[in-house]
Amino acid sequence: MEIYERPSKEVEVDGEMYKIVAYPAMLALEYQFKISEGLSPTLIQDMILKGVSKNGVAFTKESFDRTFTGKIPHMMKVWEAVVEFNFRDPLDESDSESL
Repeated sequence: MEIYERPSKEVEVDGEMYKIVAYPAMLALEYQFKISEGLSPTLIQDMILKGVSKNGVAFTKESFDRTFTGKIPHMMKVWEAVVEFNFRDPLDESDSESL
């Protein structure tokens, strides 16, 4: 059986490093539908919990609160990076302008 490692990307947000891991296809599809229905605090938290780590450690609800309490704008930047990584259109890359 082949072991599949999901794509990932290191991102810097406000000077802090995070690792974003691609969602499995069905989870990404589920999130896409939920986003189209409207954002909720629970959805944003769940997307970060299931797709982001910091210093090699996955977030838990407790570490999520420790990390983002009083830093909601920072948390939203992390969430935006998650959305960009998981839902970007590869045809929208800046390289396509030179075609």
